[in-house]
Amino acid sequence: MNFAQLSSNITDLPGVEGLCLLDQQGTLLFRRMPAFIPDACYEEAVRRIIGLYETIDENFLPADDYALRFTDKWLVLRRTGTLILVIMTTEAANLSSLRMVTNLTLRHLQSTPALAEEMRRTAPALSATPAPTPTPAAAPTPTAKVATASPAAPPAMPATAAMATAPSAPARPTPSS
Repeated sequence: MNFAQLSSNITDLPGVEGLCLLDQQGTLLFRRMPAFIPDACYEEAVRRIIGLYETIDENFLPADDYALRFTDKWLVLRRTGTLILVIMTTEAANLSSLRMVTNLTLRHLQSTPALAEEMRRTAPALSATPAPTPTPAAAPTPTAKVATASPAAPPAMPATAAMATAPSAPARPTPSS
């Protein structure tokens, strides 16, 4: 079984938009991500993901799984041995189902090291394939703006001597003896 078949089990889940597999040296082994992600961002993303694992491993209690939440997307990072699986999801994704399916995928990758080695050999050809170039959107039509007068700020009140001094506290009665 090749990794493309394994990855389809993950991408078939509702809410999963894409995934990629990389090793801890930063080599992108497999990529099935949305077309709106340009090739140039993968190098930076891989560097940051590797840096995240290294920093947390050195300074905190190491973990293999992370869920990074962004405005409308989640990045789920799963590490096993020398491989890191990165899954892009929406908020609608069921993270429990995703964890079960990725557990099976990662176990299969660990039990068949030849599959990971084959992906490492073909990785340079994979990264050399350009992603489809997006078609440019039509330029927006300029619209005329109507100038409106903004309401004027109320005039500042002049400071008076009574406003400048703080009122004195009332005198406290002293206990009589």
